[in-house]
Amino acid sequence: MKFNIVTFGCKVNQYESNMMKERMLSSNFFYEEDINKANIIIVNTCSVTNVADKKCLKMIRRIKREYPNAILVVAGCSSQNKQSDYENLDIDILIGNKDKSIINELIKEYIDTKKRYVKFYNDRDLDFEDMLIDDYNHVRAFIKIEDGCDNFCSYCIIPYVRGSVRSKSFNKVIEEAKHLAHHGHKEIVLTGIHTGHYEDSGHDLTDLINELSKIEELKRIRISSIEITELNDKFLDMLGKNDKVCNHLHIPLQAGSDEILKRMNRKYDLKYYEEKINKIRSIRPDISISTDIIVGFPYETEELFTSTLKFSEKMKFSKIHVFPYSIRKGTAAASMPEQIDESIKKDRVKRLMALSEKMEEEYYNKFKGKSLDILVEEVNDNVRIKIDGSGSYDDILPNIKRMIEKRDKSKHYYVRGTFTGANTDFYEDVKAMVNEGFREISIEPVVLEKGHFLELKEEHLPEIFENYDKLYNEMARRKKEGDEFNFYHFNIDLNGGPCVYKRISGCGAGFEYVAITPQGEVYPCHQFVGKEEFKLGSIYDDTYDSELGKKFKKAHIYNKPKCKDCWARFYCSGGCQSNNFAFNGDMNIPYEIGCKMQKKRIECAIALKAE
Repeated sequence: MKFNIVTFGCKVNQYESNMMKERMLSSNFFYEEDINKANIIIVNTCSVTNVADKKCLKMIRRIKREYPNAILVVAGCSSQNKQSDYENLDIDILIGNKDKSIINELIKEYIDTKKRYVKFYNDRDLDFEDMLIDDYNHVRAFIKIEDGCDNFCSYCIIPYVRGSVRSKSFNKVIEEAKHLAHHGHKEIVLTGIHTGHYEDSGHDLTDLINELSKIEELKRIRISSIEITELNDKFLDMLGKNDKVCNHLHIPLQAGSDEILKRMNRKYDLKYYEEKINKIRSIRPDISISTDIIVGFPYETEELFTSTLKFSEKMKFSKIHVFPYSIRKGTAAASMPEQIDESIKKDRVKRLMALSEKMEEEYYNKFKGKSLDILVEEVNDNVRIKIDGSGSYDDILPNIKRMIEKRDKSKHYYVRGTFTGANTDFYEDVKAMVNEGFREISIEPVVLEKGHFLELKEEHLPEIFENYDKLYNEMARRKKEGDEFNFYHFNIDLNGGPCVYKRISGCGAGFEYVAITPQGEVYPCHQFVGKEEFKLGSIYDDTYDSELGKKFKKAHIYNKPKCKDCWARFYCSGGCQSNNFAFNGDMNIPYEIGCKMQKKRIECAIALKAE
């Protein structure tokens, strides 16, 4: 069955949706990008504002109306906060912020029994619900290290729907980070509701970051958000010494007025906030500091809002996330008098966002003319581009999935990609395909003429070999865990395989099979098409160059001097005739770079057999 996930809200929700997606895929459900074609729809809700609640409820009503036959699953903060509203919507599986990690089991049980499942817990009494995510499609990966909040800011519903502070096991965080780094993720984002309150077995957030920094493959550690009161001397000392910590901190301010901060039940004043920010910048002068600010909080006069504008400009934030105050029933601020008119809120949002855009531009302008290290976060999508210059990967991927879904399940298939000199880190592409649910994959080297900007060169081989090793390690691990996938170029038969003749003669191009163009021209294979000296004939005038066909037949390993004594000769059969000719002008002289890559693949294939 096919499922779709609709996610509202913060990075924690996004993390949990990714986890649910992975759980579903592990149970042999198929992810469907197009909600119209999904049999199961999961909605992960948000309750940070009234608007968020309304959007979630509107979406669920729409799903009930437009997809009445789909299994509807609802989870998250809004359902936890507004249980009665959701219970009246006849949702098939309805939970709050617990049991997301077993969503696949709940759905399987519903499919078997058709029995509605509704369950909520008192989140103040919960332990941390571990939500390991095996892999991500990008360089950046997330680890949820904490849940819940005990601050009870007067405007915030989150402590009531997420519960008390609780943390992921220190050792489990390290284990998960090592796993993700081993799978090619260069950046880890530590996320939670109140990330800075992380604590487990005497270890705080600083201890955790220091331990994570010891993971060699990990290049960057990012904190999703941290409160100004949590930036103690221990943390700041680490910030000055640990160059793996990302040069960005998101530190909520919420208001540039001590009066408003006090009414919000924030645990600091402007003087404290400014001193901490100045201390951070004395340690890291170019650090990016972004923030959250709420406008239109009760009692916020024009004078107090102007104070927020002035203080924000003084702090030189790189970005401000602006939120109009939203009344949350059950919070202290909901019953405060002097509520601000919505039109005034909108005007203040507009003014503060304009300031944010100005400061963001000023921050980025500081780096003009400078060279900076970056981490690239995308699947290679640079060759098969559309007319507008954008890549085609996101268009092609859903079509492949639909084709597989419709295909006779008894028939074999594999998904094929390529790598060039521009993406010798092709392991990331293989990993992305595996994460999409494919289990038969081929990523092949593209051989191009000398001088082509995408040409594979001798200098690329160390990185290519490293990526084959990464791929071998990943496949060996999955083999042991019973979660195998097949990489086309790591296939090898050590017991029988092709007959001796086939091992000697290779692919058979030009004598066992040919390529025929739409114009009826005959060539030894598709890679020779257009090269007139290799035209065998035409189906329309009944011509065929039998001598040229014999030439291909004779181009076997015993007529290739470099192949005679090579240990890999019966596995590669002398390599690709087209590549040999393209690089050496002679089919009997092997393409050297291709030989080296082939030997490496054979070594990996044999090692996998031994696992």
